[in-house]
Amino acid sequence: MRIGIAVREALPAADQAADSLRAWLRENGVESVPYASVLEGEDADLVIVLGGDGTVLQTANQMAPREIPVLGVNFGHVGYLCEVAADAIPQALQRLVFGQYTIDLRTMVRATVFRKDRIIRSMDALNEILIGGATRTLALEVSVDDDFLGEIRGDGIIVATRTGSTAYSFSAGGSILLLDGLVLVASNAVFATSFRSLILPTTARIQVQDHSWATTPFVVADGQRDYRMRKEDTVEITRSPLQARFVNLGIVPPIKKLRDGFGLHTVPASKPPSKAEGP
Repeated sequence: MRIGIAVREALPAADQAADSLRAWLRENGVESVPYASVLEGEDADLVIVLGGDGTVLQTANQMAPREIPVLGVNFGHVGYLCEVAADAIPQALQRLVFGQYTIDLRTMVRATVFRKDRIIRSMDALNEILIGGATRTLALEVSVDDDFLGEIRGDGIIVATRTGSTAYSFSAGGSILLLDGLVLVASNAVFATSFRSLILPTTARIQVQDHSWATTPFVVADGQRDYRMRKEDTVEITRSPLQARFVNLGIVPPIKKLRDGFGLHTVPASKPPSKAEGP
């Protein structure tokens, strides 16, 4: 077994944990590989990421074309993409070396920019595709599977995966998905016909045309400004042929991860009134 180790930069606690992790793997006959070497093409069975959600997201995107699974260890804040808390590393390693884990396949989305039927740009995202990022209000026409859905005026639209539904999509008013699907969200809309948040199957094709007056939006994949649209461009968002892979150790149930990741606290139920007290 060969395990790549990726560490968030400028995070001393993660660096110290990585040193201990390498020593444990060496003592148990498991080879560790620097993540830089994995990026250069060296083989690895999986990559352990010590950082936060941003580091895990970046690593999962980079490993998706090579079908290498990722295991996140939380040294950040929310840590929703992380399977393991920092203090649970020994338990996680035991499960790994004994093969007590499964691999979760996660849908990714692809944005393709067309200009007069010619492909100008294509980009993949694990969390979401955003069409926005302009300094003025946008007017975007949205169709699904070639059927006109509506027009939104606002900051833009977000198309998020199940993985990304807990990120920008959620903060913009979209639903959290615990099953595979896509969520289409109108971001900070001052006007939206037909929808503000809509859950779609992963087979949907979402087409977006820009009808803004004094500005043009960017097509942004997982927070990176990738391309600025022109008036004649159409963006089509579909399920990507790539899939991200996450190691699932079965330690934390999905609902508990959701509750802990977002700081939701249980409130004791009030005692129901007796019949004598009335409603």
